[in-house]
Amino acid sequence: MRINRGFTLVELILATFLGMLILSVTASTYLYSIGSSNNQLKYSALKSELDSLLFLMANEVKRAGYCGNCTTTNGFMITGASGDKSAIAIDDSVTMTSGSCIRFAYNHDSSESAVSIREKDARGFRLFDSDKDGKAEFEIYANYGGLSNWGCSSSHTHWQDYNNHMITITELSFKRNKYQSNVSGASSSMQSIDITIEGKIGSMKETRAITVSVPNVDR
Repeated sequence: MRINRGFTLVELILATFLGMLILSVTASTYLYSIGSSNNQLKYSALKSELDSLLFLMANEVKRAGYCGNCTTTNGFMITGASGDKSAIAIDDSVTMTSGSCIRFAYNHDSSESAVSIREKDARGFRLFDSDKDGKAEFEIYANYGGLSNWGCSSSHTHWQDYNNHMITITELSFKRNKYQSNVSGASSSMQSIDITIEGKIGSMKETRAITVSVPNVDR
């Protein structure tokens, strides 16, 4: 006669331990996969947002100084303190080569009657602590009622905050590269602007950069 025996206590303990070990490894792998996927989504969102801001700035900057039907005088140039003129002002200077703020203007609607900068023509981007809270913020200039506060160190009025609570812009820089025209007798020069922007989500950081050619430099 054969007697059926159950598991011994040692066998039960061993089986339970192995089961818990397998469950722990499976859970750890699953949680790691979820965390990795979540981080990848955040990183992709960060890169996408920075690329969008970079595209916005590049698309605007390349129009700097466009006047439409100007002939001898371009009224969309910015005049510096020393009388120098340029389509681009960096940190409020038409000669400074680098900074965290850029100002420019262009005939936004190609109006034939426009001979000077109007409020809708003025543009600007900056990283500035306008709230005086110790934290610099990315801001875009937009004013449709005049040209007040169109300055890199002006108050917050007409400088609009970039609103994205997930992403913090930690760096914004503009670098001017100037090239004299090689055309005989030409008085104008060519210019390009290097734009660099850095942002972060949590502990993740990403930097994006682009170089924009500006054909309407000075006249």
